[in-house]
Amino acid sequence: MIPTVASLALLLTVVAYVLSQLGFRGIRAFVALSIVAIMLTVSASVGDSISEIREIGTFAEMSAVSKPALKIIFVGYVFGFCSDIATELGEGGIANAITLGGRIEMILITLPYIKDIVKLAVELV
Repeated sequence: MIPTVASLALLLTVVAYVLSQLGFRGIRAFVALSIVAIMLTVSASVGDSISEIREIGTFAEMSAVSKPALKIIFVGYVFGFCSDIATELGEGGIANAITLGGRIEMILITLPYIKDIVKLAVELV
């Protein structure tokens, strides 16, 4: 899998460089589509990894924790990729809004656990 992704990334980088040297006006769109293509190639192996993480969580009797942890990791990567694409397209303001949205989403995922921790702390006092 790694050679495929690395080869695709290198090929797209060379093509982007050549296109930019030739004065191609749609270079930013090409780069954004290249990022999407690379991420789709990587995502093909992500399913296997997620299954393994779930198995570890089940084996360690942590399935209640592994599910939100996977959600947070997924949200972080998806929002990060979207932010990177917006930045590459020169849309810094949109990239910042995407990053902020991702952070808020992560907080919302963890709120039930924060509530449980506060409840436990109050019971201990």
